[in-house]
Amino acid sequence: MIVTISAALPTSVQAQRFVSATPLATWTAQMINQEIGVDARGLEPATTGAILLKITYETVDTRGLLDTASGLLAIPGTFMNTASPMLVYQHGTTDRTDVPSILGGNGSAAIYFAGHGYYSLAPDLLGLGDSRGFHPYIHADSEAWAAYHMMEACTEYAMDQDISLTEQLFVTGYSQGGHAGMALHRYIQDESDGSYTVTAASPMSGPYDVSGTMKDRIIDDADYLPGIVFLPYTVLGLQEAYGNLFTTLDEVFKPSYVNAIRLYGDNFATLQDMGISLGITLRLATGASNPRDMLQDSIVQVLETGIPEDHPMLVALRDNDLYDWVPLAPTRLFYCEADEQVPFINSVITDSIMTDAGAAELMSMSKGATLDHGGCFDPAGAATLDFFNSFRTVSTEQSAFAQMPISIAPNPATEQIILTQLDDQLLDLSITLTDIAGTPVLQSRLAENAVNSTIDVSHLASGIYFLQAVADGRSAVEKIVIQ
Repeated sequence: MIVTISAALPTSVQAQRFVSATPLATWTAQMINQEIGVDARGLEPATTGAILLKITYETVDTRGLLDTASGLLAIPGTFMNTASPMLVYQHGTTDRTDVPSILGGNGSAAIYFAGHGYYSLAPDLLGLGDSRGFHPYIHADSEAWAAYHMMEACTEYAMDQDISLTEQLFVTGYSQGGHAGMALHRYIQDESDGSYTVTAASPMSGPYDVSGTMKDRIIDDADYLPGIVFLPYTVLGLQEAYGNLFTTLDEVFKPSYVNAIRLYGDNFATLQDMGISLGITLRLATGASNPRDMLQDSIVQVLETGIPEDHPMLVALRDNDLYDWVPLAPTRLFYCEADEQVPFINSVITDSIMTDAGAAELMSMSKGATLDHGGCFDPAGAATLDFFNSFRTVSTEQSAFAQMPISIAPNPATEQIILTQLDDQLLDLSITLTDIAGTPVLQSRLAENAVNSTIDVSHLASGIYFLQAVADGRSAVEKIVIQ
């Protein structure tokens, strides 16, 4: 089932972004807890279910041309009687098909936050999911605008579907997503039109100091196994964004590594494929896993000396540092000190520079002295949830059915819905059930003075529906979730 709003958008920023919403699944709180494994991971169990949708929306690519991007929207089950805050989760380093909009990809955190009552968005980002081209990896501006445009699209969708949102907005992300979350926070605060204000932000284990900490880790003499893919992905991604880092790959990389990198850049290999190929070649040639050994000596010299300062690679790296601004919203930078992929000094340096510049509500915090990059995800995520919950306001709404002497249960439903008339004098009651596209899927006229009426919904697909009741010239609409 696909909801489509047609829109011919020019390349400039537009108010209308939403293209389509495709239902993926409806999970109960128990399913979220089982799928994510909250007990084994020591996480706070989800308290509500979630409706999972693939959202497509209009954005622009790095050349300013119109593109259609995708992402995951996880709507908390509490949306029927509670206004939800919006939360944006930015995912970590991944391939085109291992993205949030494809269940089983990098969207579990967004689903988990939805299970705690947040209207959660997880953009796939440019060059991943449905959007075209190669992913401009670690390019802060596109990480920000791709997410921001999804926020606009999901706000449109919420308005169209009568889903109530509070004015609160929370931003987070892990690993590359920490960088992308920080980029989005900066964009919302300093560059957007003011439609949104960040309530609190929690970038986690992100490479904020691209031109310093991350560059130095790549070119030092120690083994850096993750850098075998991070280095070429960064070069290819920034080439996608700026177009001037090289003319041919062998200007940057030694010939024996070029083919594996080119295959990945042309989408003929996965990130894992490239890593395996480069790792084998590198170890056979050097006996180690030092990514700098893949680089041409001239490039190593530029990175080590920083000369010339206007070298396109140095300019691109500096352009994607994210410590040179001052967050106004409360912000936490969670990290772990044994992180072998993204050195924790990224967070410490960023905290120091931002605090010196006047950031009053920012703090970097370790979530484990012995935890590596993978091990840091759960405690950092748990701390983020606690941090966000400390700012969250709860706004309940009165059910539309309170306007009429009718109650409806259960909701969510699986096999049937029972309509109870609280006033046995209510006459000529009829109901219409429509799907999220507005198509009627069930219509019925109920017997006069029938106190309880059962509606069979067992034949309907899982998802969001709207039940309209009409009686005595009055009308009310209730959102129904069928699981």
